Amino acid sequence: MNDSVLNEIDPRLVKEFRIEDITNEDLRMVAEEIGKESLLVICKLLGGTSVYIPSVERVIKASRNRLFLEDGFDLTGLTGRRKRQIKNGAREI
Repeated sequence: MNDSVLNEIDPRLVKEFRIEDITNEDLRMVAEEIGKESLLVICKLLGGTSVYIPSVERVIKASRNRLFLEDGFDLTGLTGRRKRQIKNGAREI
């Protein structure tokens, strides 16, 4: 956890803050999953902004591609461009 960001919030408020205080259901679900302190860090860092959160598949794509190569994934039949994308974990264009 990013303690330096959390330290910017009054520790009494952090201690008093309860997940059940959150009125937004989606935000409450996130807090229940990651914990109230982690949610406060996210709110401190990104609060008031619009953030796109990609799918987990997109986030782990480069790791998946590296594992394909380690496991001997057959690249035969793929274009040179696609092979480079897989090897470099590049985004699809």
